[in-house]
Amino acid sequence: TRFTASDYALLLSYGRQLPVPGLALGGTAKLIYRHVGAFAQAFGVGVDLTLSYRRKELLLAMALRDATSTFTGWFMDHDKLRIETPDSVFNESVARDLELRLPSLELAAGYQFSAGQHHRFWLGLDLDLTFDGRSQVLLHARHLALDPRIGFEWSYRNIVHIRAGARQWQWYVDYDGSRVLSATPSLGVGFTAWNCTLDYAIAAPALVGSYRLSHMVSFAYQFGRPFNDNFH
Repeated sequence: TRFTASDYALLLSYGRQLPVPGLALGGTAKLIYRHVGAFAQAFGVGVDLTLSYRRKELLLAMALRDATSTFTGWFMDHDKLRIETPDSVFNESVARDLELRLPSLELAAGYQFSAGQHHRFWLGLDLDLTFDGRSQVLLHARHLALDPRIGFEWSYRNIVHIRAGARQWQWYVDYDGSRVLSATPSLGVGFTAWNCTLDYAIAAPALVGSYRLSHMVSFAYQFGRPFNDNFH
């Protein structure tokens, strides 16, 4: 049986400059709604904290994701999940459950440069550090896992943005027993005007035999100075 899975999030962010030139502090409150087929839905809440430092074309940032841990409560429909056969019962579930996402640390570096008056480029590298010992990521130790991400953006007049990147670098075991490195490439486009930004991205897991695509749409509004005053 095929079904769809959708995730929705409302992000409320606040940031401000610190007395040290180029240093800024911020945070984001996350309200989450998840919907899986006709048999499960969830509601969650969490907080992220960020610290960034900008010097000319270089940007360094650190984000403590799920700083308070993110709690998500799941609600399942027994009847729609349960499948009975003459000799077996499948998909037994509880009516309610709690998902806990532990804190993780993200380190990022970005560099921007211009080509002419209206064209700007951005190169970025993220390192996502988790402490639950996931072994499928690119680099891992006993309790520490390192998941790198790379990205590129071209911006015209800071109105039109074209983006490309790769994430979820993972080792997996192929059918013949060999280890294969895979990644999830993504492409995106964004438009910025009148303090509003609309973004769309598509990602394709590069695992063998997987042709499912992920679509991500986001909308942001900035209070105060318009986006177009500054490359971001």
